[in-house]
Amino acid sequence: MTSKNERRFYVYGYLRKNEDSYYYIGKGTANRAYRRRGRTIPPPTERSRIVIIQDKLTEEEAFAMEREYIAKYGRISNGTGILYNLTDGGEGVSGKIYSETELKRLSELMKAYWEDPDFRERQAEISKAMWRNPDFRERQVENAKALWEDPERRERQSEISKAYWEDPEHRERQVENAKALWEDPERRERQSESMKALWSDPVRKAEMLAKRRETIARKKKLKEQENDKSTS
Repeated sequence: MTSKNERRFYVYGYLRKNEDSYYYIGKGTANRAYRRRGRTIPPPTERSRIVIIQDKLTEEEAFAMEREYIAKYGRISNGTGILYNLTDGGEGVSGKIYSETELKRLSELMKAYWEDPDFRERQAEISKAMWRNPDFRERQVENAKALWEDPERRERQSEISKAYWEDPEHRERQVENAKALWEDPERRERQSESMKALWSDPVRKAEMLAKRRETIARKKKLKEQENDKSTS
């Protein structure tokens, strides 16, 4: 049985000034989110921009959620997103590296949280608030353009995406997110605006079409190889 003391951890986020987008995600206890001393990434000067994403967590649950959110918003340091975090999170003070079994357990913990309607609703509201901000939307489009203009960043993002899509639980969450997207008119409109901006750029359009052709050719080649194996 989990004691009350064990559920003293929480996951928090720091919002940028004048816009509703996170610049840092962390895990802590007590006043960790508000403490300025000894911090590589300082908290916002306005306490209203310090968001407790989820509290009353065990340390294991907090690590799992921290990793999930850093993966969701991406890191500036490795070209995957908007956060100033220097690691993927979930390391702990000792820099622990998790085994496959431990990572699977953490993934199951996160799945349990996302199955909670109240939790999903809170996260949806945070996401909506971010996308209502035109500066945030513009930066997301610019990040997407920059990603596709840099071969190394494309390759890095491709490897990250492959790793996530090999996880059946991640695929299931994405299916649920896609369903939620099309059930929400505001989210559909945001997605439409983002895609229009990308396809209106001739360079990006050519790159995306080339990427699509490469994907089709690769799938065709893999299918031919599978057919050759089955007939040999």
